[in-house]
Amino acid sequence: MPASRSREDHTARAVRVDARWPLTLIDGRSRRPLGTTDNVSVSGMRFRSAIPIRAGGVVFAEILIPGRARISVAARVLRREALSDGQYVYGARFAKVSDEGKRHIGDAILAIRRATQSADYGFGRAA
Repeated sequence: MPASRSREDHTARAVRVDARWPLTLIDGRSRRPLGTTDNVSVSGMRFRSAIPIRAGGVVFAEILIPGRARISVAARVLRREALSDGQYVYGARFAKVSDEGKRHIGDAILAIRRATQSADYGFGRAA
């Protein structure tokens, strides 16, 4: 990479896709529903939950990628927004996820993007 490039040039945002995947909170040995993702990338997620989590906190969760896998992640909450319905929307960056988990997320993102592009261009529709 040329020395003249700025730091911003090589810290590009990861591709995010809309995905409503169930999340389970892992708290020691107990598990309880946490909420659902709004969007996901290989580096993090936006999710909603009725459980209050402070910005800067780390949440340990299991993500169910329907038809693919159930993966465990540790995610640092970067943003928290309170909604009028008593829920919160969070922006979180993955602090720990296995290589296999990253692969499952990446594969699911690719499948969603392909399906979205096919729908956008009318592929698979009867003429």
